[in-house]
Amino acid sequence: MKSDTVIGWRRAALMALQFFVAFEIASVVANLEWHEISFELDEMIAVLAPAALIAAALWWRLNSQKSSG
Repeated sequence: MKSDTVIGWRRAALMALQFFVAFEIASVVANLEWHEISFELDEMIAVLAPAALIAAALWWRLNSQKSSG
């Protein structure tokens, strides 16, 4: 079983990733006019999709360790 410290760091990393994504979306909405937002969101999705996949994999692994542990 993983130590509580490792699990805590993983949760902190996931929370940081969620904050980063929310901050990026908020900055796009705040700084652009509406006709530019769709283009910027497409670029952000292309950049953030791998990060979202990594976060989902970490979340799945953390939850699977909890249920087996």
